[in-house]
Amino acid sequence: MKTKIEEKDYKIYRITHWNDIKKKENSIHPPTLAAYFPKEMARAYNELKDGRRSPGNIGEDIIKSLNLVDSLDNIKTIHRLPNISLSRDKVKMWTDANNAKVIRDGDAADVKIISLKGVEKVVSNWWRGSLVTKSTFMLSLNKFHNHTGLISDMGWDKFLIDMEDIDDESLILTGDNYRYNGGSSNSWFSQFINWSDTLSQTKNEFSDVQLHVQLSDWKAYKSMLGGTFMLDSTANKLMSSDSVTFDDEMFINVKNMLMSGNKDDVTMAMTTIANCNIEESKTYLAMLFFHYSENYFRPNGFYNSVSFKAVRSSFQKYADLTYQHGHTSPYGRLINYMLEDGSLNESAVQHVLDLVFERVIMGPTGMGLSDVFSIKRSSLTLKPEAREKLHLNVV
Repeated sequence: MKTKIEEKDYKIYRITHWNDIKKKENSIHPPTLAAYFPKEMARAYNELKDGRRSPGNIGEDIIKSLNLVDSLDNIKTIHRLPNISLSRDKVKMWTDANNAKVIRDGDAADVKIISLKGVEKVVSNWWRGSLVTKSTFMLSLNKFHNHTGLISDMGWDKFLIDMEDIDDESLILTGDNYRYNGGSSNSWFSQFINWSDTLSQTKNEFSDVQLHVQLSDWKAYKSMLGGTFMLDSTANKLMSSDSVTFDDEMFINVKNMLMSGNKDDVTMAMTTIANCNIEESKTYLAMLFFHYSENYFRPNGFYNSVSFKAVRSSFQKYADLTYQHGHTSPYGRLINYMLEDGSLNESAVQHVLDLVFERVIMGPTGMGLSDVFSIKRSSLTLKPEAREKLHLNVV
């Protein structure tokens, strides 16, 4: 049975100067603090089942552990965490209307706005190497020192003094990508790397741990854990209650503005998108980003505005479906994305089927010009599996 990891914050140290080892110095640099393995990740690893070696949705696990609220009642101070999809203009309209304000001090805020993307941004992976405890590291290195004599007694004594500054409960990364950092021709370097690679294969409760938080992201990560939080999607919905919601008529108006060729009209259309009720308009927004992002949104200066970036980050996956429009692949992805987002309805299905019929079947195949062959649009449908998902969708 796998040994459980004690659920606390661990410091991770890494030796970054292997290629500085020189025979004349007979010394070794101590590891330096590089990252943290927080208790939330330790808990996620402990809860793994069915032989899995790594949590697949650590961001979602962390989000679920937070003190999340779904109401803005009595909220007077708001703090925006990085990488959220929430228009500053929309927040300002809400704060002005509710005698509230945005503040820089997250610890003093009534609520902090967070996103899954923001959490995932501060979670990193080791792609090579393994973690061992400080005691395991020191025991192995001491044997290596006694066996090879590559480190002088003076150099070893200095190393031991330096290691006293590292907590006994800290972890050391071994066997990571130093072999290719240059210096492989240095025989000292090669022997140390061979030892490190061997040590990295030592089995312990941390052997499968790859997730961590880089030192540069630790402050941001810790700020995401204490206090009261609200998901950006929830805040968007609550702050959009008085915002305009897309319908067929509005969709056509925005579409006409985009295709007018007039820069001011395009900017107005994008401003409307940025300030609409995103949650209630997501079916229309998915279609707008699928059709018009590359040739109409991107060239406009408003594209990189803070308010448009907020909505763009939520619908970028639709904008990325600009390839192989003569193949079913992008349209299949469009359907699946909308199913995932709960935005697919019957009207959207029929629109996508129209696109597939025109762009994939009638055009590239020459069927539309044939005086011999015939095929009806009514013959094109979703597969039963996709149709079943549609019926389960709440739109």
